[in-house]
This record gives sequence, structure tokens and C-alpha cells, in this order.
Amino acid sequence: MLAALPLWMAELIHWPSMERPQVLFFDKEYYSSVIFKSKLINRRDPIHYVTVNYTSKKVMNNDFEVSLYFYQLLSNVYKRSFVEIHYKLCDVLLKDPIVGEAFREGYYRVPEKERMLSVLKCPFPPGLYSYIDMRISLAALVDTFPFQEGRVYCNVTNKGRPTGRASLDFHIKPLPKTKK
Repeated sequence: MLAALPLWMAELIHWPSMERPQVLFFDKEYYSSVIFKSKLINRRDPIHYVTVNYTSKKVMNNDFEVSLYFYQLLSNVYKRSFVEIHYKLCDVLLKDPIVGEAFREGYYRVPEKERMLSVLKCPFPPGLYSYIDMRISLAALVDTFPFQEGRVYCNVTNKGRPTGRASLDFHIKPLPKTKK
């Protein structure tokens, strides 16, 4: 059966299109502003790129925990799945090969003069942080991730106290390889 597939179908790359980001809550004691948005860069590129900007009022370190909860879209209803990821803040931003890589690339897209830190390192002093035009490569997960469309909720806590919450809809789309 696989032999009957056209060659272009066998050479697909999968990318999550991240749409409808929302900041659901942020603690004004920890952040003075939080912006979470997505955009299409051009019509030929169907991927939505995500930008996160926030101004922190306190030093952020591994006392902060980032939790990702994935919900699957089933019959137009988001149902919680078994997929959950919990990270310490510095570990996700500096070491993670999937989510952290997107944040690192987004951070270094900001001109160096505009960055809070010239090199991203922990702890993060108070100030404005921008992560622009992020996209997540799911090359390592595409065969094993249990569903193609859903929503992810992100909770940020400091020693158990909620400091922020956001959500993002995603759809894992196959993209044909570009011809060289």
C-alpha cells in the first residue's frame, strides 16, 4: 500500500500551526504586562508563528515551574488528554530540545541591543523579555504524539503560587518539502 503513494506524500514534514493564543491570567505582583500573539508571516507559509512578550517585576529562577496540559479536540469539544509536561523554568528555557529550543531561537531573534540579557542564562533579572516568531519542530514527536489537533494550557507557578496562565490551539499539519 505504501508503494502506491506518490513520492511527494512520502516526503512530508509536520509542523504544529499554533493559533488563537490567549493570556488567561497573570499576577500583577510578578508581571506588569504579558502579551501572547500569533501571526502568519506570509500566505505561502501556513504556519502561525508565536510571539511572547512579558515584563517581569521579580527575579525568575528554578523556583518557577511551567506546566503544560494538552487537550484533544474531539467532536468540537476539548477533552483533557493524558499528556502533561512539567518543567522548572530555567530547565525548559535553557535545556529542553523542543519547547526550549523554540524559546531560545525566539529570544535570539531580538536584536542584541534590545535584549534584557545578551546571553540567555538563569536567573532572569526583572525586565522586558521578548521571544519572537517562535515555531516548534515536532520531528521527534510526530510519529508518537497521540493526536493532531488540540489545545495546550500553560500554567506558571512560583513555589506553588499561580503567577500566569495561557492557552494556545494547535493543529499538526503536514507540509511538503521544498524543492531545491
